[in-house]
Amino acid sequence: MPADPLAPLPPLPPARRDGRGPRPGLRRDVRGRGLRHPLPFGARAGRGRADALMDAVEKAVDRLAGLQAPGLRRVAARLERIPDRLDERLALQRARAVADEEGLFGRAERDGADGVVITLFERPLTESADPADLEEAVYAVALSRCAAALGVDPQVLDPSWGRA
Repeated sequence: MPADPLAPLPPLPPARRDGRGPRPGLRRDVRGRGLRHPLPFGARAGRGRADALMDAVEKAVDRLAGLQAPGLRRVAARLERIPDRLDERLALQRARAVADEEGLFGRAERDGADGVVITLFERPLTESADPADLEEAVYAVALSRCAAALGVDPQVLDPSWGRA
């Protein structure tokens, strides 16, 4: 008969007196590789950066759709790893030929009369934003890109934006 998958894990063997062997309470690899055994049933693993970014994108889309602004009745978002022609964009920006720095973080296109499709770029967002401020950074990029696509100021779409 197979072992019960919901049964608790067996206890760790006791530590040896000569100092070798497993130490009680030490279950993490000293080189930072994580847990040495499977997680117990019901325990949650920590969220990674990709999960945090996906949550931030979902919250930004929900917040934009809740603004009830004309042109933002349907908001969709895509997430891409890096922007197309990144080297060319960085060279133009360094030469000050392009004033739009936020174009490195995302873009938005109109989708009919009342919709917008936002494309956000994962690498520039996660590398430039502090993890604690990731939600606000994603919302700021999404709002500014939508405003540029609609041809209005971000304050028109979200009057509370930019106020302390």
